[in-house]
Amino acid sequence: MNRMRSWLDRIGLARYSEVFECNDVDLDVLPVLSDADLERLGVSLGHRRRLQRALLELPRTSVGPDGDPAHTDATVPAIETVTADGERRQVTVLYCDLVGSVELSRRLDPEEFRAVMAAYHGTVVEAIRRFDGYVAQIQGDGVIAYFGYPVAHEAEVDRAIRSAIALLERLATLRVLGVERLHARVGIASGVVVVSHILAPERSAVGETPNLAHRLQAIAAPDGIVVSDRSRKLAGEGEVPSNSRISVVRR
Repeated sequence: MNRMRSWLDRIGLARYSEVFECNDVDLDVLPVLSDADLERLGVSLGHRRRLQRALLELPRTSVGPDGDPAHTDATVPAIETVTADGERRQVTVLYCDLVGSVELSRRLDPEEFRAVMAAYHGTVVEAIRRFDGYVAQIQGDGVIAYFGYPVAHEAEVDRAIRSAIALLERLATLRVLGVERLHARVGIASGVVVVSHILAPERSAVGETPNLAHRLQAIAAPDGIVVSDRSRKLAGEGEVPSNSRISVVRR
């Protein structure tokens, strides 16, 4: 937590160091907290906005599709300005869902369950960001990420698939509070979406592609990845990494 304390001190918000530390919030978790989460932690409206602005300026390391470091950006790209009618973008959407979360919530103490979810979210978010994915939303045990928005890179589908493989591998080795192992399902779909702060105030994309990614993860086996046929075609023949976890659905 020393890194968090130092960063908060630099932006004039050191007063929140203790509350973040008590709630196991570090610089890996902080960017995925919602405005409501920060408010529940006692962060004022003005300070929530200061945090959000400062998070956009955090440096990060970019990697190529093979996972090797490529370059370090001075700032994290900001969300592009969109009109009320929205901006059409070609994106690849990754939807990850934790298997058996309801059973875990019933079996564990609420504080233990919160710690498990924090570890799960942190692991998934780290794997997504490693391949330059943008974590758009965290809905309970579901994590939605975009590859190709707000900043486009080469080989977006390849990045999404490698990110999915990485997060499943990391979850397989994650041990928290005696939980034997966490399992997840992943769906990946590509297509045109509309991004609009009017239609989707939480920076989410509107269109069939996010819905398809959600449906694909629902039919995936535990620790499996289901990729749409369109995503496979965008990746190119033979470009989808060979992995026993991956299956392609003609949707």
